[in-house]
Amino acid sequence: MHTRSSFLLLSVLLSAASGFAQAPKYTINDLGPAGNVTGININGQVIGWFAASGGQSHAFRTAPNAPINIITDDLGTLGGVSSVANGINASGQVTGSSDTPQGDTHGFRTGPAAKINPSADDLGTLGGHPAFGSAFTSGAGINDSGQVVGGSIASDGSSHGFRTAANSPINPATDDIGTLPFGPVAASTSGGRSINRAGVVLGAFEGGNIIFPTAFLDSGNSITEIPCIIVAPFGNNFTGINDQGIFAGTDNCSQTFPPFIALVQNGTITDMAQCDCEPHGINNSSQVVGQGFTFGPNHAFLYSGGTLYDLNNLFPSGSGWVVSNATAINDHGQIVGMGTLNGARHGFRLDPLVVPQANITSSVTVSYSGFRMNLSNGHYRQTVTLTNNSGSDITALDAALDNLAGATLTNLTGTTSSTTPANSPYISMGTLPNGQTTYVSLDFVKSGTITYTLRLLGGAGTP
Repeated sequence: MHTRSSFLLLSVLLSAASGFAQAPKYTINDLGPAGNVTGININGQVIGWFAASGGQSHAFRTAPNAPINIITDDLGTLGGVSSVANGINASGQVTGSSDTPQGDTHGFRTGPAAKINPSADDLGTLGGHPAFGSAFTSGAGINDSGQVVGGSIASDGSSHGFRTAANSPINPATDDIGTLPFGPVAASTSGGRSINRAGVVLGAFEGGNIIFPTAFLDSGNSITEIPCIIVAPFGNNFTGINDQGIFAGTDNCSQTFPPFIALVQNGTITDMAQCDCEPHGINNSSQVVGQGFTFGPNHAFLYSGGTLYDLNNLFPSGSGWVVSNATAINDHGQIVGMGTLNGARHGFRLDPLVVPQANITSSVTVSYSGFRMNLSNGHYRQTVTLTNNSGSDITALDAALDNLAGATLTNLTGTTSSTTPANSPYISMGTLPNGQTTYVSLDFVKSGTITYTLRLLGGAGTP
């Protein structure tokens, strides 16, 4: 079941070209050669895979806002020869797939700052079947609680989607999403593609009487089919699901060519822009990125603020870059993907030109624990409790410690540069929904009496 509403036609959405809207601007950063770049988290850590020394693909996770370092960023494997990374959460946990020593493919989930640990990170399977690639599993997405979604061969020999418990391996008894054997849309296989903070899974059904993979939402209590959103040739695809329960896809029922990019929430499809495009990434502000042909062969696009943009027009010309596919966008508006730099295939990261984040300190209730010494390393820890009373969700929440004295903060994300005062250490925490509470743990190396003033920043822009 779904409803549809038309929003804006392409002629309106391209108003930036006519001078009616201010186009966003970016600086472009070379990530280095890569097989593919697949994601970026709120801290600017980028994932994907590159060719290791033997030529096999290896998953990587960069340092925050840094290029690929093939020595330090290689996540390794589950004991086999290759691996790929498909999803990353705010803490830096990565999920993907890897060969095992037995030659099977299994999904994995790493620790926040760790490489793949074969003894602890193997997700296992949904049971498998000897005649159908018995042990195949792949992790596709991970939320901030450590729940992973993906696909695995079940005991009936077909591929089923799964959703794990937080930081747990697959439990075939509880984690199997299953298929749709009956109904107007009958599917013989399924796969999970992404999962949001609330644990809602976005995935695709395939097989049966379905010609192309068709989107579905699984809340844990019910499954909603979205039959107009499919994965197919010629520009049909859909993104992950954001924390507001919104995803973007190609509306196959719009009966136009090019079709419409649409935003989908609670089963309602809202057509946004007519575009020969594949949407690949979405953030919590519902900015959408992907790959398309509307602006030229294989040009990456951005949909933001009611306007569709060719990303190649949003950074300085003469750089040698052609960005062809944008795969992900985070809540700071940073965009990653693949392109060519002077003809060579490289990964890129686009950073928005400096736009200061808003100070939202007055919209959040704050309480502090005392300082407690960690006897194992001598550090002092403090827990800060934050409750959002703003009346709306806060995206890209950052906590800055102004005028910090008597200690050094060890678990900082970075230091402020766009907001005042500058050079204050800050920690990024992602989205804080309205009315909800989160906690941030501060880790200090103490040199005197610890004092600071907490300043909270949120929304698009840089701290």
